[in-house]
Amino acid sequence: MDSQKEIRALLVILGTFIGIGLLFWGASSLLSGLSGSGGEVVQEGVFEGPSDAPSRESSESSEGDQEEA
Repeated sequence: MDSQKEIRALLVILGTFIGIGLLFWGASSLLSGLSGSGGEVVQEGVFEGPSDAPSRESSESSEGDQEEA
């Protein structure tokens, strides 16, 4: 009888963790769906961040050259 109680307890614990995980996953997918392509834009911005940094520095240096001239 004890082994059955332990198995049930493990199943309940696993079920609660899976349920909580599904709730968070569903909420995040709903939020990303409501914002449309906002999540994709954020991801693209994260990937484009390093490539944007040198271009920003070069644009700042070019602006500085224009101000000097």
